Amino acid sequence: MSPGPIAAPLDEQAIVLAEMHVKAQTAMSEGDFNGVVEICREVLKLAQDETAPQNMLAVALHRLGRTEEGLETLQASLDLNPNSPDLYANLGELQRQAGKGSQAIDTLRRALSLDQHYPLIHFNLAMAYFDTGAIADAERCFRSALELDHMFVPAHRELCRALREGSAADGRGQLEFICQRLAGLLYLGKNSSDYGFNLRTNLQDARRAIGFGRSNLNPNCLLVLGKLLLDLKQTGLAIEVLEMGRDLSGAHPDYNVALSMGYASDKQWKKAYAATSKFNRENPIGSRNSVVPGINVLVLEALYNPAFENNYRANAQTRFGSGIYARSGTIADMTPSRMSFHHMYVDEIDPGEQKLKNEYDVIFNNINFAEINLRRKYTKIVNDLQENTSLEIINEQELINRTTRLKNYEVLNQIERIIFPKTSLYEVNFINLDQLMDSILSEFDFPVLVGKTVNKLRVAFFKADNVDQLRDAIKRYDCYSNIPIYVIQFHESRHPCGQFLRYRAMFIDGVLYPGRMYLSQSWRATSVTDPAQAAIVDADNQDQERLWLNHPEEVIGLENVEALHRVNEVLGLDIIGIDFGLSEDGEIIIFEANPGLNLLTMLRHVESAPYLAVAGKRIISGIENLIVRKSNLAVAVR
Repeated sequence: MSPGPIAAPLDEQAIVLAEMHVKAQTAMSEGDFNGVVEICREVLKLAQDETAPQNMLAVALHRLGRTEEGLETLQASLDLNPNSPDLYANLGELQRQAGKGSQAIDTLRRALSLDQHYPLIHFNLAMAYFDTGAIADAERCFRSALELDHMFVPAHRELCRALREGSAADGRGQLEFICQRLAGLLYLGKNSSDYGFNLRTNLQDARRAIGFGRSNLNPNCLLVLGKLLLDLKQTGLAIEVLEMGRDLSGAHPDYNVALSMGYASDKQWKKAYAATSKFNRENPIGSRNSVVPGINVLVLEALYNPAFENNYRANAQTRFGSGIYARSGTIADMTPSRMSFHHMYVDEIDPGEQKLKNEYDVIFNNINFAEINLRRKYTKIVNDLQENTSLEIINEQELINRTTRLKNYEVLNQIERIIFPKTSLYEVNFINLDQLMDSILSEFDFPVLVGKTVNKLRVAFFKADNVDQLRDAIKRYDCYSNIPIYVIQFHESRHPCGQFLRYRAMFIDGVLYPGRMYLSQSWRATSVTDPAQAAIVDADNQDQERLWLNHPEEVIGLENVEALHRVNEVLGLDIIGIDFGLSEDGEIIIFEANPGLNLLTMLRHVESAPYLAVAGKRIISGIENLIVRKSNLAVAVR
């Protein structure tokens, strides 16, 4: 019996190319530039239009003193890929290093016209301006790079240099210099020598500089400083700085996002909500668009922000901005090549607005957590939008609403060979905690997992092996938030090596796309909760992972592949992510089954497993093909 459609096996030549790319990167990092040239030329014999080896080849030739040859290589590459911002960016930087400043500026402006959201292009353009004596333009571009990435330490350093050499007599460079030191301190981390002393010194300097310069402060610099202070958990000073900058002329809209984070961290929920709502109203779109879009996709988003969810936990790697909040869920990490993504926050959409029907070809419903849909009542908005525009929609709202943990337990546990762990909801009540405990113990056996229905914690569930641990797990949650907790029956899923094992898979338009295998010491480890553990599939298991990606039925069995297809049929979504393991009896234990799983995170681990690059591109192609079909276009324009 056929198990149902499975994505075609990975292309072996593509895997070989990915492996050669990693070898070239290794040779580059080791300074073996002759080796880089040799490897890249071998790659280009197999795939002459690949931009990454063309870039590396040009850089290696430059490092070998053969700059003109490198420039010719990039120019020839642009003849094949005339809309590649990466190629223009590298050509411009190489021109700058070769002393061709005016050419570099023209080239980097072209790169910027293709991709305005890449900090390195702004930085390289700033360096080109600086080399030609255009200090004011250099300052502007350095600041643009820092707006996109406030942890870009070289941009802090070079901005300070530009200010010293430009018109910095009024002391404008003082706060930039403090930002540079704070960014460097945050980059090195708490374990760096004299961290505490340096932090205190820089905070004192920041307060002094702000106090003396209130009449002459740059709003962009204050925004960067406020973000850095939030990352350093200096919430009070961060709020003071951000409130000051928000009221200055020319303040960037990111002030509202950063302030919402600060207010939420300080539990000032009304102010946090107000700041987030202001940003939401004024900045409904946040996405990188394709250079050559053939299809315009309206991507519906909820603004997943602590100001709405009341459970913020600071994360040192947080970035602020509309693009970050929009790019979440299923299509996170996906930069579209055949289409243009326009992310809009559904809270502020007028479903009857005529231009929505005229400007877009298809709707991608990326509001993919059922609990949030139901609590925030998005179903009517999305349904009205679809009815008024007559556009096809990817992942209908009613179908997403059926993927809460509770509903998944009700429907998926009935499928042969599928185990969806028993799940119940309980209101948190500390006054009658013993009664709550009795209710849980009457339904469940230890061990159990305790988690919120909407959770932003790095660890989504707490495992309890006994009564005391269960009580402690419940007490971790805020009983005043009116959000019930899940209690879930724990099931083990171990690999023969003794570690916990998870498989990730995605159905796109009814086709099964295998994703990563995760082996870890703890049940909850994933690429989000424990990157160091979850990224590792050691050499002994990489062959198994490759087999899973190419022929899943040979790894989990034909019957289990058929069972996964039945899960897909029951849920009925255009795109669904499934996170599962295998029981001792060989049946499937499903941990997650919803539209929100992002398989493209596998692209972060291609250095240790190059074949993942090919698997990731296959998934991207599958999503794009679905969008093309839903948009009623016969062919994709590229």
